Amino acid sequence: MMKKVTFLLVFISLFINGLVFSQTENPYADFNVPELQTHKEYSKNFNPSTFKEKILYNCMVDLINAARVQYTYAAPLKHIVMMDSTAQMQADYQARKEEKTVEGESPYKTTDQRLRKYGLTPYAEELVSKAKSTRGIEEYSYYDICLEWIRPILRNLKLAQVLLDKKYCYIGFGHANDQYMKNVYASIILGNDRTLNPGKDMKTVDNQVLYSKKLYGLKPFDLKVCQKCNNDMRLEVLSQCIQIQRDEVYFVYDDYKYMKKLIGKEGDAIALDFIQENQYECGAENIIDNNRVNRGFMTKPVTFEELLARNEVADKKSNKISAIITTIPAELDRDYFDFDINVILIKDGKYACRTILKKKVECNNAYYDQKITFLKDENSIPTTGDWLPAVEQGKLEIRIPLTSPSKTTFSPEEVATYVQQLDEPSYKIDKVDVIMVNSIEKFDDPAQKKLQQKRGESLANAVKGKYGAGLPVTISYEDSWEEFKKDLVYSADYYDLTLFGKENAVTQLNAEKGKIAKEIEKDYLSKQRFAKVIFHVTYHVEGKDEQDFVVYKFNKSLAQGKTQLAMAIQKYIIKQVEERNYNSGVVKKMKIPVKKANQAMLNNKLYLQCITGSPVSNAMCTEMDDYYKLDVNNHILEYNKMLCDMKNLTLTSSADVANKQANIDKFYAYPNISKERVNSLNMSFQLKVLEYLKTVPKTTENLTLADNTYAKIKAVRNPKLDSWQEAYHLAAIFIGNNDYAYALSLMDPFILDGDDVSDDFIFAYVSIGGYKEDSYLSGNYAKAVQMAAQRDKARLCALFEKMSMCILDNREVKKVFCKECK
Repeated sequence: MMKKVTFLLVFISLFINGLVFSQTENPYADFNVPELQTHKEYSKNFNPSTFKEKILYNCMVDLINAARVQYTYAAPLKHIVMMDSTAQMQADYQARKEEKTVEGESPYKTTDQRLRKYGLTPYAEELVSKAKSTRGIEEYSYYDICLEWIRPILRNLKLAQVLLDKKYCYIGFGHANDQYMKNVYASIILGNDRTLNPGKDMKTVDNQVLYSKKLYGLKPFDLKVCQKCNNDMRLEVLSQCIQIQRDEVYFVYDDYKYMKKLIGKEGDAIALDFIQENQYECGAENIIDNNRVNRGFMTKPVTFEELLARNEVADKKSNKISAIITTIPAELDRDYFDFDINVILIKDGKYACRTILKKKVECNNAYYDQKITFLKDENSIPTTGDWLPAVEQGKLEIRIPLTSPSKTTFSPEEVATYVQQLDEPSYKIDKVDVIMVNSIEKFDDPAQKKLQQKRGESLANAVKGKYGAGLPVTISYEDSWEEFKKDLVYSADYYDLTLFGKENAVTQLNAEKGKIAKEIEKDYLSKQRFAKVIFHVTYHVEGKDEQDFVVYKFNKSLAQGKTQLAMAIQKYIIKQVEERNYNSGVVKKMKIPVKKANQAMLNNKLYLQCITGSPVSNAMCTEMDDYYKLDVNNHILEYNKMLCDMKNLTLTSSADVANKQANIDKFYAYPNISKERVNSLNMSFQLKVLEYLKTVPKTTENLTLADNTYAKIKAVRNPKLDSWQEAYHLAAIFIGNNDYAYALSLMDPFILDGDDVSDDFIFAYVSIGGYKEDSYLSGNYAKAVQMAAQRDKARLCALFEKMSMCILDNREVKKVFCKECK
């Protein structure tokens, strides 16, 4: 059994790896922005000798911002002059050397050295590129040259990751032609508020030292060394391990063996960084040197082995650790100012790879019952061209029985009652035919003719009284011979009356004083005396009348067996409902017989129910199951049936998970179902797996399945979920797994979109985003804080009190804080 479960887990893991690979093919390779391509300024011809600097600069920045919004939902970058100077320095060097390179000229060979030259810090990235200065006689616009610069960067996944990183909120850009104007070289500098360093020389306030000089040989972040731990979400627990006991700071945790796995490798260590409130005074620059790995008073690094040696837990069998790290620095002015303690994680004995901040994560009212929507099937029944409603004439017919020999008059209301039963769409009556029909044995009777004439005139007047005196109305008289033949042809006793013509039938009916006529009077002849009124109409097909006419036309076409026409009309109906031009009434009026030929239209009726507001119910799922059985080879209905199965799914084992997963994954091979829709189905299933895992023991196999499930969610997640509610619900799940970065990525599109989110969504984003400088230094974070201040500044200020003061590294966040909370 263990081997079987292990095999299943390996299968799931291998599939996830394959899916991740298939979905991480370069999505940026064909980047293009048509609206910028046709921009009034950017579409102008680029001449390397006479071009306008401002147009080129703005075009490049707009293009970069467009890529960042499109691919990572990042807020627009802002311009910093010092970063422009840094970029221009390298652009000029590349042009002189006629080589695209990040390495510069001594003594400014590295990007860090060039940044320091202009008073900036190494917390920035540089990207370089080159483009042709001209394409000869071909059109070559400002947009074209900027696109030629940016595409090589986007086609390199590592460089694209830098360009699209949300942690950057500032840009510097420089460009230069080589000597013979063959190529134009470019340099792009990306940074944030840690790149700027206005407080580097402000070490004291009122002669009080606010941060320590000693670095203990620590060096700043190194990507090669630090990348793995920088993405390790488990490390967030370190901020919870720091406890103050009187004047001493302790490291406390319940499971030292687990902690040893996190920070107990060779070369691992931690240091504490004490930051004071008065380093972030309003009305002044932050008193922090961003060239340093610490912000405040930093303690000497301590290894986990040293912490174990200091463990004060008396019970040697216990896994708990409680060890003193340091005493609170005497330099802190604790009587007047609060302080925070950051944990600096050290790798390879010297690299300050990550700073763990204190957190206050809020995530309220995040539950969301995701609405299921069926897929429509518009291709199973072929149609030729698009159908559009057009003015159409028609005939409406009512029959008024003439069962009473004494009835000679009709009222307008009586006529209207019969017309209303037709349930027709809105129309205009053009003319009316009144046809008085009598049974064949009485048709030539003079008294009956006089009676019928009187009835016809009364009925014509009633029609005019109801629908207009000027309405053209004709009166005619007919016998019921055609009705007679239809009715009696199947009569065993009287069918022979229909065999030898009308005159013969009349003769036989009237023979022997009307013996046969009396015998069939009740069942046949009495029913063949009626008034037939035919309305010649023109249907109203515009404005508010269109919907009723179109669904009438659909039902009529289907009833006449015109399946392809009915499908074309239904496609038009679907489009109108999707564009909110039609309401749910159109669904209720559709009359579709349940048979195989109508499977697609039956499916589409349920689809329309979904998009007009009806949640998928068990009754709808029963219908869908019945429709699927009409043709089990229809992949659309197979998918819709799977949606229903997912609604009430209960998993029972790892084998059950693997089996259901295989059933879902096969939909990726169906060309008529988009990957995005299969991803949505897959996402629903992964959430079911997580629910299942809450109910089973935390064995190695189940923990592996949990890791694979979170990985699968990331692999199948669409870039932007269908709603902010869905994004918030999924973000809450990842918050529970301490994966704050992924939770923020789910919420980013809706922060950038504007105000159509709940207060809880915004405040959750603010609280989560404060966990790490990569997130709180972003433009998205600044926007979320601004939105929060507009919604409820008191709530925002209360939240700020519980969060790390380091979020005030973000200058825009500090502006809000100082305006609203101080």
